[in-house]
Amino acid sequence: MVVCVERQGSVWVLWVFFSVLFWLELCVEGSPAVLSAAADVAGAKGSRKGVERGPLSEPSWEIYHRTGWILDRMVKLAKTCDVLEVERIKVPSERENSERDGSGRVATDTSEDLIYVRLTSAKKDNSFLRYWNRKSSMLVVFGEHGRELISSEIALRLVEIACGEYKPSAGLSAKEQQNVNRMRVRTVEELSRTEITLVPVASRSSRLLAENGNWCERLNERKVDVNRNWDYHFGEFDGNTIVKEEIPGPFPFSEKETRSLREISRRTQPSIYVSFHSGDQAIVLPWDHEPTPRGGAEGERLRYVADQVVTTHCPRCLVGNSKKLFGYSAFGTAVDYMHGTQGVPFAFTVEVYGDMKAPESDCFRVFNPTDRKSYESVVNTWAGSLATFSASVHERLQLERLSGKTYLNTSFDDNEGANFFWRAKSPLERDFDGSKAENSAEITYSSTSSNVAFICAGVVAFCLMLTFVRQKIFVDSYVRKISKMK
Repeated sequence: MVVCVERQGSVWVLWVFFSVLFWLELCVEGSPAVLSAAADVAGAKGSRKGVERGPLSEPSWEIYHRTGWILDRMVKLAKTCDVLEVERIKVPSERENSERDGSGRVATDTSEDLIYVRLTSAKKDNSFLRYWNRKSSMLVVFGEHGRELISSEIALRLVEIACGEYKPSAGLSAKEQQNVNRMRVRTVEELSRTEITLVPVASRSSRLLAENGNWCERLNERKVDVNRNWDYHFGEFDGNTIVKEEIPGPFPFSEKETRSLREISRRTQPSIYVSFHSGDQAIVLPWDHEPTPRGGAEGERLRYVADQVVTTHCPRCLVGNSKKLFGYSAFGTAVDYMHGTQGVPFAFTVEVYGDMKAPESDCFRVFNPTDRKSYESVVNTWAGSLATFSASVHERLQLERLSGKTYLNTSFDDNEGANFFWRAKSPLERDFDGSKAENSAEITYSSTSSNVAFICAGVVAFCLMLTFVRQKIFVDSYVRKISKMK
């Protein structure tokens, strides 16, 4: 009896010992420090979307375009296109001050120009006219992950169509040509109220790695996933986190790509943010880090716009958040940061293509169409979707104004201190400003730049009035003087 009790006790001790080891291993494996160094660890979890090596499909460069060619094409088009501007941004390595531990952290990557383009009907306007006729702003990002080549091809097609420079391949039917012409008309018309900023290749190094034969490459040259490097629930993880793929980096904005995109968002002050990816067919809504999509009035607004785009362009596409659609949560993503921290009311991730029948090892085929017909269908469909995104947002806000509903009842998660200073009173809010906030404690949208302009106008008007009064007094005095002389 004593021997049995001793053996049973030994079993319990061993069970507790191995349980503790298991949980310690799980916690250590998921920590941000280990995530940053896990890219070379053998035996890491397999990918949801395919990272196993094996025989790979390759793109036909008669269909696809190299990164350098895409960027050079846009630079050349801007010289002759009436609605296209090209800008460059150089974000040097910067010192990031840690609010958590008080230590200084330095981003060691080298600076590099990031090219972005702007579709605008005000290309020839001076800065004063641009401010006076300020439009709504949409920021669209392509090519965050190198293996998703089709993403940047959509940006190229949109620019070519908007500039009237798209030369369709042989065999394009009359109906398809008509659709392309209609797409150009809709896009140019939408530019009258929305300025569209495109980042055609957000992570150039990642795309170049893919072009050099690493067709499964998702990370940049520093082995960081730039869509996990944003300062919104950064470094968090759960049981579905893919250690080898979702590497957030040593700290938020450690990568030049995310710092560049953050700077572009501050310059453009978008009301609409769209990020294009591939691997599935869906429109993904905030929140990426939560098990359920954004709720309340904000969630209804996002769902309305997504449903309009799906109905018009992709009836097979699903709508929901990451956890609901794909079974996993994502932390530190651009969409969550834009929606939650920067206060962009309309933020979406679009998954444009995914071959569910392809083996996981054939990454190029999983993420990109391999034949000309499928390629043309994907790029034309989603190039035309941006005009629908813009039109649906304006339509939704006008419906809210007409129905008397509260506009932008914002209660964003104040993670790390939300900063709404720079985007307050966006053009969309000016266009449809007819409602009042339900809660006085919520954010008050008042544009500092607009206030300064009104103050300056008031000062000028006051000076003109004083000048008029002085002139009138002078004239009256002069008339009386002449009268006395007579």
